[in-house]
Amino acid sequence: MRKCLKYNTMPLINKQIEAASKSTSKIKTRFVASGKLSKPKFAKNATLRSYVHQGITIWNKLPVALRSLDISDKSFKNKLLKWIASNDSELT
Repeated sequence: MRKCLKYNTMPLINKQIEAASKSTSKIKTRFVASGKLSKPKFAKNATLRSYVHQGITIWNKLPVALRSLDISDKSFKNKLLKWIASNDSELT
């Protein structure tokens, strides 16, 4: 999901995410400020297992420091491994 957001490796998925995240409100909510992504609306339950839905769900569970696209890839990987190791019992 990070590569998709940072490097635009999957343009169609980026378009779906951008369309879901568009808001006409000028109010910046805590949800938006925390860097979480809105999930696109789906018509069928089968799409709940799609990459877009699963990727956004996992992305939103990451701590704020890991959701930042400003950190380097190496730093992201190191922090991600530490986060997974510290939350191993919760993830299973």
